[in-house]
Amino acid sequence: MCDEYEFISRKGVAYHVLMVNMLYRTPHFHLDYEILTVLEGQVEVTTRSESFKAQAGDVCLFNPLERHEFSAVSPCLILSLQVPMSFLTPVCPKITNVTFDVTHLKKSEPAGQDCRKRLIEIAWLHLQKEPWQTLQCGALIQELFFSMLKELPYHLRPQEHAQAYRRQGVRMRNILDYIETHCNEEITLQDLAEREGLSPCYMSHYFTETFGMSLTEYLTRLRCEKARRRLLLTDETLLDVSIACGFSDPKYLRKGFQKIFGCTPKEYRERFGSEDLPLQQTSLLTAQEFLSDEAGFVMLDRIVQNEKSQNCPFCTSSLS
Repeated sequence: MCDEYEFISRKGVAYHVLMVNMLYRTPHFHLDYEILTVLEGQVEVTTRSESFKAQAGDVCLFNPLERHEFSAVSPCLILSLQVPMSFLTPVCPKITNVTFDVTHLKKSEPAGQDCRKRLIEIAWLHLQKEPWQTLQCGALIQELFFSMLKELPYHLRPQEHAQAYRRQGVRMRNILDYIETHCNEEITLQDLAEREGLSPCYMSHYFTETFGMSLTEYLTRLRCEKARRRLLLTDETLLDVSIACGFSDPKYLRKGFQKIFGCTPKEYRERFGSEDLPLQQTSLLTAQEFLSDEAGFVMLDRIVQNEKSQNCPFCTSSLS
């Protein structure tokens, strides 16, 4: 398991190509643009303004600092490209003010088909690790953004908002870093407010506005996912699991678990014990499992070849 989805860093590469088996990801954000396509399965995506199901072949586009949450019934394979502002600004400084006005591009839409083809071509080259592939991928990424600016609706943020926008990103990252590190401890709005030099009342409003839920609800979702893993990998009592994951009482774990997973922790553990081995292996997935570059290339090759054999209208015909 590697770092959290939005904080991945690879030395020497200005962009990030990731292949992830996704079950669930709490509301989060990136400082980069993220363009992703669903390769297999489907995932429910929730942003500040909408909620939708992204099917295999669909593309999702997230602006920097745009909150989004993923939830899948069974593991969903996602190909993601994360592009920082610093990669684009040397050739197009104005890009720092661009906010795209569309998030979900369906596989039936020409713009979605075009974005997906370009994404797969970039990933294909990146994962092959050929000499000078980063230079070629960089050129293709610039072409991708040029195509999106031509085909997709967007608006420009006023230049004077840029500094405030950056400050917001730093604050949001500080808050999430602290929560991720201390989620098994008691965390209050007072704690977060003092760290950011704000009043508890303002912090409460800010957190709910930014992440679309209260601090209590966010912590419950994060802790329940950690509890899910402990239920399957250990024989700890519900009390021990509750304490280890930051719940003051098993009843709070039970209530949150029922809401998120549709059953009690006890029922979830018992159901896992009666599953066949392949389903048990699926259940043991963390909320998100990153594929190595080698495994990612094999998976991508299989998917592309399968789509070609079916003459899919959104496959990448230029790849051999």
